[in-house]
Amino acid sequence: MRPETRAAYGFLSPWVIGFLGLTLGPVVATFVMSFSDYDVLSSTQWVGTENYSDALDDPHAHAALKNTFFYTALYVPLSIGIALGLALLLQSAGRLKGVFRTVIYLPVVTRLSRPAYCSCSCSTARPA
Repeated sequence: MRPETRAAYGFLSPWVIGFLGLTLGPVVATFVMSFSDYDVLSSTQWVGTENYSDALDDPHAHAALKNTFFYTALYVPLSIGIALGLALLLQSAGRLKGVFRTVIYLPVVTRLSRPAYCSCSCSTARPA
């Protein structure tokens, strides 16, 4: 094996370990548990696809799926369209481009810096 290949595996291994342990492992465990009647206080009982047939018969599950699809079908295209429109307006703003960029990005910047400011000022302002 070439040294470059070993280095590539070495750099990729933390991501692979994290993916397997933090993403793929819980997804597989959840999929397996979906076929059982799981209770923290009693033993787990295998029920097969009964949970899925109960979910298909539940009117609340139908309403939740309908709401999810409706929200996704409206929100995603509208948010992308509005963002694209704002970007095009911002690109063609001319001399006021800097002002518009500041107005648009100011909430993002202040949201990121506020917790740091509050943690510094709040920890020193407490009475002894």
